[in-house]
Amino acid sequence: MGEPRAYLRGMGIPEDQIRGGFSTFFPVALPGVPLDVIRAAFSDLHSFGFVNTDPSIFDTMTAGQGLQLLGDRLTPLARAFVRFCTVPE
Repeated sequence: MGEPRAYLRGMGIPEDQIRGGFSTFFPVALPGVPLDVIRAAFSDLHSFGFVNTDPSIFDTMTAGQGLQLLGDRLTPLARAFVRFCTVPE
């Protein structure tokens, strides 16, 4: 969720395959991962303060769709954690 376009490129998933709501596109973006596992992980990320969106997003209608839904959902804490994990000293 920190760099969705780079992730999709790296996985060889065309951006136009990411459409619909969370429940539709996450299984495409994470091939082979069951939706219930994705939902549980998203819920954990929310409870740890890493994403700023309630997991109920998987069950609601949204005005947007696809890649634009990812928007800026990482919290400052999550961005710091991603930096810690990916940037060498």
